[in-house]
Amino acid sequence: MNTSNTSNNQKRYFYISVLTVLSSFAVVMLHCNGIFWNRPIGFDWLTANIIETVFYFAVPVFFMITGCTLIDYKNKYSTKLFFIRRAKKTLIPFIIWSCFSILFAWIQHPDMKMSALHIISSIVHYKYMYIYWFFPPLFAIYLSIPVLADIQNKVKTFTYMAAFGMITFSVFNLLRHSEFANSILPPIYAPICGGYLIYPLLGYVLHHTEQKKLTRILIYTSGLVSTLVHFWVTYTYTPEGGNIFSLFKNYLHITSVLQAMAVFVFVKYRADSWGKNARVQRGILYLQPAAFGIYLSHQYIIFLMHYLGVDSGSLLYRTLGALCIFLILGCTIRQLQRIKWLRILLP
Repeated sequence: MNTSNTSNNQKRYFYISVLTVLSSFAVVMLHCNGIFWNRPIGFDWLTANIIETVFYFAVPVFFMITGCTLIDYKNKYSTKLFFIRRAKKTLIPFIIWSCFSILFAWIQHPDMKMSALHIISSIVHYKYMYIYWFFPPLFAIYLSIPVLADIQNKVKTFTYMAAFGMITFSVFNLLRHSEFANSILPPIYAPICGGYLIYPLLGYVLHHTEQKKLTRILIYTSGLVSTLVHFWVTYTYTPEGGNIFSLFKNYLHITSVLQAMAVFVFVKYRADSWGKNARVQRGILYLQPAAFGIYLSHQYIIFLMHYLGVDSGSLLYRTLGALCIFLILGCTIRQLQRIKWLRILLP
């Protein structure tokens, strides 16, 4: 492991910026591809599956970024300041935007019953903005980080924890869908590294270690195979006019973990060459501060597109349209962030 070299640190900073922007764009692609959940037919079903599968890494990679950028926070500031910063960056915007989603729902349905309990419950359970499901596991990760930060020999310890979690949680939980496998698998779980915590652990390890060429090939191969299996099973076993076959629609299954690892490592080792292009570098570094704001607000732009009668099922909308939404919204947010009080909404 070598993290002392200045140029290496700059490379890593840029690749994290690339991953941040890429994850944000992937989220927009997934949500513009809402036709997938209506099980279209023909060519639309094929393209919807491709988009859904290829960009499925969005949230896992974001959690990995959280691990590699925040677990060593004690090298910079105290735990108190850590929580203050996280509250300003995520908790306060989450509450404000959740309240906005309730107001948005009330405007559409004025007869909706409102009470303090209803408002609190709607925020906590992201009732009126389903994409905010992402926040509770993110907050759980934040609450876990001070413990992880005090662990010695982090790379070795986290490698063990991540492997333990991948086997007992990501692999076993997928295999338990088989009655035979469920009958022979031991009831061993990983409370110290289960759930979404596996991603920040993996992010930290992959960030702080160098992957040799053979290791990278194995990671890329497993990620590609996982993506293809995810696509083929969903595409093949979802009946026409029926519900989505959701065996692999779980961010914690091993297919999602392997795909996220492949994307993370690929960008880590390719971003340096991309950054040599001055326009690419400026574009990435310009959009990075807007990534979280894009996540918070993009669904309202999608609602607006539907209201204006845009054909949300067309391939043009689900590809070029999603890119335009991402870029326009990103540039708009960067300008709004110049206004000091708006940074509370768009940190």
